[in-house]
Amino acid sequence: MTSVEEEVKTYKFDDGLNKLTFIDYNEFSKKIRAIRRYSMNAYKYWVFDAVPTLKKENKIDGSYELELPVNEIFKKVYGAVKVLFSVKNDVVIIENIVPDDILMTMFMQDLPTYKGVPYRNNKDKFKIDLVKEIKNEK
Repeated sequence: MTSVEEEVKTYKFDDGLNKLTFIDYNEFSKKIRAIRRYSMNAYKYWVFDAVPTLKKENKIDGSYELELPVNEIFKKVYGAVKVLFSVKNDVVIIENIVPDDILMTMFMQDLPTYKGVPYRNNKDKFKIDLVKEIKNEK
């Protein structure tokens, strides 16, 4: 068996210290662009709230996940949008953003929106209608 080494992309900030690293920067940037296109609220939270917090010092080592604020219907149809990262020696290693499938599809093509939520096919459209119906019954 051969082990596949993943490229880690490191960004240096003004003070010269490495604070954020990415396991796969290309895939991460595609997903962030998809979020920016379809959920500006989550993108602004990432850029203005989450990243400055992650750059701060004295972080505790461990694995973490950060949930980005997205539309409730989107969350119920596709799942919560979470940034998975770990901290080691005060350096944040950003691993992934989930859910993978819908975010990559949102990046690759312009998806139509239905009731404010992007959808790929009739199955997704049905899920959106179902969530709306359940929400209206309560």
